[in-house]
Amino acid sequence: MSAQPQKQAVREALNAATRDLHEALHVHPVSIALLERAESGAVRTLLRANLSFTSTLEAARETASCWSDLSLAAPRDALRRDLPDQDADCESPPIDYQNADALLGALYVAHGAQFGRQQLRHAIEAGESKPLPEYFALPIDQAAWRRLLTELEENGAEPERFRTMVAGAKAAFRHYREALDAATPYKHQPVHSPR
Repeated sequence: MSAQPQKQAVREALNAATRDLHEALHVHPVSIALLERAESGAVRTLLRANLSFTSTLEAARETASCWSDLSLAAPRDALRRDLPDQDADCESPPIDYQNADALLGALYVAHGAQFGRQQLRHAIEAGESKPLPEYFALPIDQAAWRRLLTELEENGAEPERFRTMVAGAKAAFRHYREALDAATPYKHQPVHSPR
C-alpha cells in the first residue's frame, strides 16, 4: 500500500511508487538496442509501441471527457505520420482507467515520457536512423507538464485519490511494457518486470 504524500510531494511519492516499473523499461532489449547501438529497427519498434500506448491512452482520456488540457493528440498524430503504413492493429482498444484520478496517474507516465523521448532523440541523431522521426523532434510541452504537476498536487493529497493515481500510473507502465513487447521483433529472454 502506498503511503500518503505530503502537500507538494505528490509527484515524488508517485515517482517512488512506480520506480521499479519505470526502471524496468530502461533495461528492455529495445531500449538497450536504441541507446547503445541506435539501431534503426529499434527506432521503428519504439515508434510502434509509442503509437499503441499513446493512442490507447488518448482514447481513454477522450472517452472519459476529462483532462482536456493534458491531451496526447500531438504526439499521437506525429506517430501516425511517422508510421503511415502502420495497420490499425498497432492501436489497441481503450483501457478503462476507472476514473479521472487513475487516468491522471496514467497521464503522468505519458507526459513524463517526453523527457525520455529527448534523451532517445540524441541517441537516434547519433545513430543510423535518418531522418529523425517527427515524434522525436517534438519539443517538450512544458505548459502541459506544469498543468499536470499542479493537478497531481491538488488532487493527490487525499490518500484514496493518491492510491488511485498510483494504480493508474502502474497500469500505464505495464501497458507501455506490453506495447513494447508486442512491437518488438527482437528475440530475447524476458526481463523481470515488477508487478
